[in-house]
Amino acid sequence: RKFVENFYNRISFCWAYLFPLWYGKNESRKVVRYADLKSRHNVLDFGCGTGITTFEIAKHLDKGIVTGYDISSKQVERAEKKLIKLKHKNVIFEKSKKKKFKKNSFDAVTAVGVIEHLENPEKMLKNLFFVLKPGGTFSFLVFGKSFKIPSPQVMAEGELKKILDSLPVEYTIKKEKKKFTEYYYVYGRK
Repeated sequence: RKFVENFYNRISFCWAYLFPLWYGKNESRKVVRYADLKSRHNVLDFGCGTGITTFEIAKHLDKGIVTGYDISSKQVERAEKKLIKLKHKNVIFEKSKKKKFKKNSFDAVTAVGVIEHLENPEKMLKNLFFVLKPGGTFSFLVFGKSFKIPSPQVMAEGELKKILDSLPVEYTIKKEKKKFTEYYYVYGRK
């Protein structure tokens, strides 16, 4: 956790230019589409970074709110600066390292490029599903290998299925390849 936080704090100055090489508008739109959002939803964007997915979600919420959460204070600071320019009134950013969200407090949860960085992905997924309301939706994008280099915690489709099968969710996994990168779109309902 500390390594990941420090890494993203250090590269935050160039993240807005680098990350779109792997995760651009098409990918963020898919994540949002798979989340099956309704205009009044209360959404958690876990590991929001500089807000790419958060701001895409905000466009779909007329009366709902999206909370972007990240452990990197520098990433959240950059997202907050974008928020001032974009003037979305339905976006909140959280940068607390130990934020506790209440049980069943979100209608939908998204996470992009997070699960593969976790020391214990099963524990974190349990926590994300804890805050997701019964019947709530989720949409995650997990990066596999990029340029044949595995992500920090290699998450192959079989590993994802093993974890998700142990949790109270219905899910779909779609694997795609693009720009020398493997993508796993993981989405479903609690």
